Amino acid sequence: MPTNATVTGRRRGVWATWVLGAAVSVLGACSKAESDHLAQHNSRVVLDAPADGTAIVASTFFNDVFVNRVTTDGDTILVTGSPGVSLPVLPNAFDKDYSGSGDAFVARFDGQLSRLMAATYIGGSGNDDIGGILVDSSGRIVIAGVTASPDYPTTPGAYHTVKGGSGVSTYTSMVSCLSADLSQLVYSSFLGPSPGGWASDVAVFGPGDVALVGSFAFCDFPVTPGAFDVTCGGNDGYVARMQLEPSTWGYMDGA
Repeated sequence: MPTNATVTGRRRGVWATWVLGAAVSVLGACSKAESDHLAQHNSRVVLDAPADGTAIVASTFFNDVFVNRVTTDGDTILVTGSPGVSLPVLPNAFDKDYSGSGDAFVARFDGQLSRLMAATYIGGSGNDDIGGILVDSSGRIVIAGVTASPDYPTTPGAYHTVKGGSGVSTYTSMVSCLSADLSQLVYSSFLGPSPGGWASDVAVFGPGDVALVGSFAFCDFPVTPGAFDVTCGGNDGYVARMQLEPSTWGYMDGA
């Protein structure tokens, strides 16, 4: 259900509300009927407002994207979602090319939303969706989600570099780590040998040390000895701790 936010005296529906420290940031799509500009450019808004809703600290249009996740490192605001062909990538972006309607993107704004500091596409020939995004203690950006792209970018020596399943009709979990300026793919891996997974969120322990949660439909998901639950129920959820090489894994029963 959309959450209401007051913008210059007008009430608009947006898709989600996320708490960023003492502020509330609201991300989503305004009604196209509200503005000829929005209708023409399919823009989205990013808002940063105090928790009591008394004023908007900063807000900006972000052209040709659907924004659905946000995080902060205390100084900058990072967003992700589904882009269009006009994503304003910078010259040093990891991926400057839009490879299709299923791409994902990551972008970094300054804390006042006055400057786009970095932006990049990420994905392959199939659908790609980011379920969680964070900044680790070294400043690198970690994303986790699901991909149907057999050519989703992975890094040499990563835990699993071949997508389970064939073609773009099957999905599997992925986790990737990007440099702070979104110019380099530091680490990227699929999570399992079979299709059917979805990483829905990510949390951080320390530099390159993360926890992932999600669902996985196949029983060959890697479970570590001594895990809380080593028995696969066929459609279980999972909890995994990954050091972005090497990794440690665990199962959580129940989707």
